[in-house]
Amino acid sequence: MLTNKKNYCPLTLGVAFALLTAFAVTDTGWSQLQPDAPWPALGKDYQGTRRATTGTRTNGSIRWTYNTRNTTFGSPVISADGTVYQATSGGLYAVRGTGGLRWHYPHLRAPNSTPVIGADGTIYVLSTPEDSTLFAVNSNGTLRWSTLLGGRNAQGNPMIGPDGKIYVTNGEVPGGGYLYCLDTDGTVIWRTFLDWEANGTPVFGTDGTIYVGGGNQVYAIRPADGVILWEYSTYYPVRSGGLFDSNRLFIPSTDGLMYSLNPATGSRNWFYVTSRSITSSPAMGGNNLYFTSQSGDVTALRRDNGNFVWRSAISARFSSPAVGADGTVHMVGGNGFQMYALNPNNGLTRWVYLFEVGSTSKASPAIAADGTAIISLNNGFIFAFSSVSGSFLGQFGGDWNGRHGDMYAEVDFYQSGRHVYSVGTMLDEQGNFQLKEVPVGRHDLVFRVAKFLNARLNDVDIEDMASGQINLIAGDLNADNVIDDLDLLEILFNFGSAIDALDLTGDGMVDDSDLMIVLFNYGLQGD
Repeated sequence: MLTNKKNYCPLTLGVAFALLTAFAVTDTGWSQLQPDAPWPALGKDYQGTRRATTGTRTNGSIRWTYNTRNTTFGSPVISADGTVYQATSGGLYAVRGTGGLRWHYPHLRAPNSTPVIGADGTIYVLSTPEDSTLFAVNSNGTLRWSTLLGGRNAQGNPMIGPDGKIYVTNGEVPGGGYLYCLDTDGTVIWRTFLDWEANGTPVFGTDGTIYVGGGNQVYAIRPADGVILWEYSTYYPVRSGGLFDSNRLFIPSTDGLMYSLNPATGSRNWFYVTSRSITSSPAMGGNNLYFTSQSGDVTALRRDNGNFVWRSAISARFSSPAVGADGTVHMVGGNGFQMYALNPNNGLTRWVYLFEVGSTSKASPAIAADGTAIISLNNGFIFAFSSVSGSFLGQFGGDWNGRHGDMYAEVDFYQSGRHVYSVGTMLDEQGNFQLKEVPVGRHDLVFRVAKFLNARLNDVDIEDMASGQINLIAGDLNADNVIDDLDLLEILFNFGSAIDALDLTGDGMVDDSDLMIVLFNYGLQGD
C-alpha cells in the first residue's frame, strides 16, 4: 500500500480509478458535511479554506460567554441550527447559539480535538491522548458508537470526506501513525500507515483526493482504498491541516515553511520561509493566504505566487486565522490572551479584546451564520464576539414636543463600562428612529442629542431586534450633560435672538418658553 519513492504519482495504477472517483463526487455532490452549517469542521469546509460566506462584520463586543469548566485546546464548530460544539477534557458540550447549555456528553476525554458535524447532524470527535478512540455522538447528546483506533499523543482532528466517510489520523507509534477511513456506522474500511506520527487534519481536492500530513511527509491518498498517490518530504513534521485551492495545495510545517504544492503531482510551486515553526492552519480570503507561526506574526501572502503582502506582529502563535464574509481576519494573539480582528488589506488591527478570565487560548475561531466569531479558551470558557446584525427601534419621550424632526442622535454602546460601538441616526418629527447594523448581545446604550441631557438604557438585549422608550430632558445648551448656570446664562445673554442652537422649543426664537424649560430642569444631570 505504501510507495517508497518520494514525490511519486503512480498514474498507471490510479488514473482510471481517480477519474471514476471524480465522477462519483461530482454526481453525488459535496453534501456530506452538514448542509447549511456555517462552520461544521476545523477548516470550515472540505478544502480547509477557513473562510465564512455569510454574515456581517464583528465589532469586538461580547454576545455571550459560557464556561464548560474543563480544559480544552480544540476549537469550536457550529451546526446548521447555530449550536456550538466544544470538545473538552470533561466531554463534549453543545451550547446554544445564543448562549446556555443544550446538553453535555461526559463519557469521553478530548482536550486536543475539534469535532466535525456530519450531514445528519452526528458529531464525530477523537478522544485522546492515549488509545485514541473516535466517538460518534447524536445531535441529542446520546452515543451512537465508538471505535478504538489506538495511538498516543494524537493531535489531529476528524474530517468527513465528500464520499461521506470519516477520515482521521491517530497520533504516534506504538499504535499510531495511521490515517483511518471509517464508515458512518464506525466500521474501519481501511487504514494506511503514514509515518512514526500522523497528526495532520485531512483536506480534500475537487476529485475527493485526501491530502494529509504524517511525520515529515505530505501525502496524497486515494479515498477508495487508501493507496498513496504521491509523497512530498518536509524537513520537520506536518502537524496541522492544509488548504486546497483549485490547482494549489498549501501545507504548513514545523520546519517553518509554508509550501505551495501541485495537488496532481506533488511537485512544489513555491515555499515561504518564516523564522519559527508553523503549527496552525492557513486561511484564504481574496487572493491572500493568511497564517500564523511561532514567531508571533500573522503573515499574508499572495496565493498565486507566494509574494509577501503584509505582516502583523500581534504575538499570534497557535491560532489559525478565520476570515469573515467581509474579509476581516480573526485569530487569537497577545500570547493567547487577546482576540484580534485585522484589516485584510494591510494587517492593521480593527479591534482587540483582552480575555479577563485568567486564561489563554490555543484554539481557532469559528464564524456563525450571522458573522458572530466564537473562540474557546484553555480553561473551558467559550466567548462569542458580536456581529453587527441587530437593529433597535426607539422613540424619544420626556419633554419632547414634536417639533424637532431631522435632528441627529448619536448612540454609544457599552459593555462593563467599555465603549464598544457608536452609530448615528436621524429622528423623525415624533422622535422615532431606527438603528441598523448594531452589535447583538447585551449592551448599555447612551443616547446623545443636541440640547438634551444624555439618556441611558441599561442591559438592552439585542438579538435580532430590540426596542425602547428613551426620555430626554431639554436644557443642556453647552453639552456638558448638566443643566446649570451656564445654560441659563446662554438663554439670558441671547434672549430675543433667533439662534437655532439655543432654541429649545423650535419656534424660531430664544424667548420665555426656552427660559422656562431651563429653569424647570435646572440642576438635573444626564446619565
